[in-house]
Amino acid sequence: TRDHVNLMLDEMSYVNPPKGTEGHRTQAQANDVLISITADLGIIGVVPAGLGETYINQHIALVRLNDKHCNQRWVAHYLTGHAAQQQFNRLNDIGAKAGLGLPAITRLLFAIPENRSEQERISEVLDNLDRHISSEQVALRKYADLKKGLMADLLTGRVRVPADKVPAFATG
Repeated sequence: TRDHVNLMLDEMSYVNPPKGTEGHRTQAQANDVLISITADLGIIGVVPAGLGETYINQHIALVRLNDKHCNQRWVAHYLTGHAAQQQFNRLNDIGAKAGLGLPAITRLLFAIPENRSEQERISEVLDNLDRHISSEQVALRKYADLKKGLMADLLTGRVRVPADKVPAFATG
């Protein structure tokens, strides 16, 4: 998703990676930044700690940054922004299908705040906002489902809702 940098782990595939160099090259580690490089270009994710043995496929570029110099989540948040997304579009290898080669990923340019603690504070604020948005979306889906159920019951006459059970926000 382009809405946040957290991996959606509800639809994982399990694989037996090849032995040797290929398996090692495709193994992700906690805090690696992942970038989609085919089809829907520039979707960003960060590998969470505790995920376990994790591998990427040919549709993903794995970016492992020196964490002494930069906060990986800050970089990931930056890559979801407008300026970086424009770079993905410019670097797109025009052809039958959208795609970025790994050399294109190495040409991405961005400024990093020199002070690592500033990067961490920015990342923390953005992560907190993402969590808040996510919880609000869950609540919104819950209310939408409740509304659908109530509409079905009320509009068919199967159920009558007592006035004292109507949420305050629904009465104006």
